[in-house]
Amino acid sequence: MEKVNLENIRRKPVNGFVGRRVDGSSIVIVDVGENKKLKNLMIDNDNISSWDKFCDLIGDFDPRGQVHIDWLFVDGQARVFH
Repeated sequence: MEKVNLENIRRKPVNGFVGRRVDGSSIVIVDVGENKKLKNLMIDNDNISSWDKFCDLIGDFDPRGQVHIDWLFVDGQARVFH
């Protein structure tokens, strides 16, 4: 499966992620804005539970098992997720 083409995303997240639903039905864009706590949890590579905490705090949508995340956005800059 190919990564989401960022040229097709008009409004990119400041801090968040872009990916594809596992079932292929749509592109998912999540932006946590300037929330420092969420941003720090999202980019923390030292604590394995940080991603779980991030997912628990972002709201009603839990991407775990639902989204192939292609891109993380940190301060408006895209990074390959894996």
